[in-house]
Amino acid sequence: MKVAIRVDASHVIGSGHLMRCLTLAHALKQHQVETLFISRELPDHMLGTIETEGYKLVRLPAPVEPVVNPANEYDEWLGVPWESDAEQTQAALGAGVDCLIVDHYGLDHRWHRAVESMAGKILVIDDLANRSLHCDFVLNQNLMSHPESAYQGLLADE
Repeated sequence: MKVAIRVDASHVIGSGHLMRCLTLAHALKQHQVETLFISRELPDHMLGTIETEGYKLVRLPAPVEPVVNPANEYDEWLGVPWESDAEQTQAALGAGVDCLIVDHYGLDHRWHRAVESMAGKILVIDDLANRSLHCDFVLNQNLMSHPESAYQGLLADE
């Protein structure tokens, strides 16, 4: 089985996303799952951590110009337009993967639809429940008073 993880970590995004993805990758490794990380070279990135842990890594190129969207600060965290990120991620996936894990607030249903042909399944790790998603699974590790309704209206196929 082959899994890819699309995650970024930088001085803006922080390390939490990467740490939880590394924890998941360690668990997958115990079950002989091949894991590939796909991450952008953002300012103060933490990509060396992925390589130090022994995982394959595709480094997406650093942004040339900042993306500014006053309506959604998470677009800025991505560093490039979502369409560019989707194209670069598709190229990084090569022949595709069994599962694509996405942990990024700057990626939504549009990006998921653009890359879905490259993955058997898409799992989104999310703890905001603030944008539309198109995926097979959502993982939200937060305690919630009403988890069954947190994503109501946000899952693209509902």
